[in-house]
Amino acid sequence: MKSSFILSLVLCASFCSVALAQQPKKAAKVKKSPTKPVTAKPLATKPVEKKVSKTDVVEVPEKDHFQKFYDRLAINYFSAFQSSSFGQFDTSPVDEGGRKDTSSGQYLFNQISFNYNFGWKMNFVMNPRFSVNFSDTKNLPDSNNGAVVIEDALMGFQGVILSSDEKKFNFWLRAGLRLPTSRASRAPKSGGQYITTQPEFFGNTTYDFNKTWQLAAYIQLRQWIYDNKISAYRYRAYFAPYIQYSLNDTTRLMAFYEVYLENRQNLESQNGKKPLFQDYWQNIMLGVSHDFTPTVNFMPFIGYFIDTRRSMGHIDGAERYHHQASTGTPGTRNIRNAPLDPAWLGFWLSWKIK
Repeated sequence: MKSSFILSLVLCASFCSVALAQQPKKAAKVKKSPTKPVTAKPLATKPVEKKVSKTDVVEVPEKDHFQKFYDRLAINYFSAFQSSSFGQFDTSPVDEGGRKDTSSGQYLFNQISFNYNFGWKMNFVMNPRFSVNFSDTKNLPDSNNGAVVIEDALMGFQGVILSSDEKKFNFWLRAGLRLPTSRASRAPKSGGQYITTQPEFFGNTTYDFNKTWQLAAYIQLRQWIYDNKISAYRYRAYFAPYIQYSLNDTTRLMAFYEVYLENRQNLESQNGKKPLFQDYWQNIMLGVSHDFTPTVNFMPFIGYFIDTRRSMGHIDGAERYHHQASTGTPGTRNIRNAPLDPAWLGFWLSWKIK
């Protein structure tokens, strides 16, 4: 545009000069003295102004359905490890009685959590789970045999459903179902029964006294359903209060006390007997929680099982059977552990992938 405009001015000037040259000449007047030649003044031209709107409107492309779904999706990773007994340190983890668990080897539990926020307080969550064995598994039961063992997956709805006005008190709840994706759940139990599913309610309530101290507790109610029949065959009530002290913005000291009562299928609840709701687990944990990054948290801890069953002389059904077979007399017997037998080491690792 600029070059054609200059070319037009040049053509116009040439056309005017030619037209003036063809006009008839008049007689020149004689002047006594020469005068200063007249020079033409350049024509003043105004620059072409480009009109610009005050606000430029930028069109944002509309997100497709996948992008909208991805924006609402959170992905997290969690893993847990439990060592063997300090008093009998080997490749077998410690059970809730502070003894070797011969049905399992050293392993790392893993969970990948897909959490979709659909706009309500309760988000939809799907948690695939698996364990990685570190030790030789050829002598273990089929349910724990192999380098990678698929565990029961979990699906449900979760979220903070209750908070105080100042946000010091919060109650998080998950209503979920454990799916029988593991070989242990699909294997027939006594009487040829299979685990259909395991409904549960799992909650975490917290209260912040200030930026340093927090008092909280985990609560779980879990039911085992065999062959789609809801009964009192096996169920659990779990309660774990804990206290947290923040050293700084990234490091916290934590102390847990775990206890759960359970009625298991190998106890006196079978054959129409009255369910035996038994104290099955008491444990103390002392740990240090540290945020390496805003998305990665690592918490090593020391656990110590408080074995109330053995201090009271209670034993489970398998021990009762072996005791009767070896002695010929039914009943209970006291089993004493060494001081370090109930002690063990563990850690939790959390990573917010997205």
